[in-house]
Amino acid sequence: MSDIFLVYGWVELTLAYSAGVYLPFRRGLFAPLAVAAVGGLALASGKGITGSRVAAWVVLTCMLALPAFAVWSWGRRTARRRDRLRAADARQRALLDGDADAAVHEQRLRFAAGLRGTALRHAQAVVAAAEAGNLRTVREEAHAGLTALRGLLSGLRGRDSDDVSDGEDAPPPTASGIAALARRYGGAVQYIGPRHPLPAAVEVFAYRIASTLMAVGVTLTVRRVHDGVEVSGPAPAVPGVERQLRAVADAAGGTLSTTDRGAVRVWLPEVFPSQSE
Repeated sequence: MSDIFLVYGWVELTLAYSAGVYLPFRRGLFAPLAVAAVGGLALASGKGITGSRVAAWVVLTCMLALPAFAVWSWGRRTARRRDRLRAADARQRALLDGDADAAVHEQRLRFAAGLRGTALRHAQAVVAAAEAGNLRTVREEAHAGLTALRGLLSGLRGRDSDDVSDGEDAPPPTASGIAALARRYGGAVQYIGPRHPLPAAVEVFAYRIASTLMAVGVTLTVRRVHDGVEVSGPAPAVPGVERQLRAVADAAGGTLSTTDRGAVRVWLPEVFPSQSE
């Protein structure tokens, strides 16, 4: 037994080190004590021991306690260093999350204020024109309102992929306009669910999501659900696109998720966040 311990004693020392790294102080303290006591007993039972084996066991235990507690203390220092690094990482993540939440909140407020003011101004103009019986002005103000809503979202991208030209034939920024946008790129769009009208803000957000996902030959899916609309399609390979999609989804109070096949799914609620504030 003593020969076995002398050959494989490094295993017990490794155990003491691991106890210092992974176990709490009080529980881990038993590891070096057990290694020293068991090792002293193994060595005291050897053939070369003369005299009292109990006294030899005590002396050998004290001798083995030095390396056992040394490696255990080394493990404790390693654990403390690891905890400090984890705490620093946690603080850094908390700061980054706080900055991201503040940026998203500020952007959401900006979108809400802009959408609220724009929709109110053009809605008033539409009502005034309708009362005056000027249908041409009603159509122009409604079109201008949707155009202004689309302009509010243009800051999310350095260059609008859907605005190939600023002519009159530009697709309207609505969920139905996604089909015209798909035809421009030689792609397709599949509409699923009831085709009921959505709030103007949701229409614009859905169009912006589709224009970000749209590429040559891409097929998108627009799914109408009872509480909103879901736009999904293949994730673009352009860096930064997912960040742009997440910014739009957050501004609209929606969510962004990815599937195992690499597709992106953005859900937009039918009730815009500014309406519930």
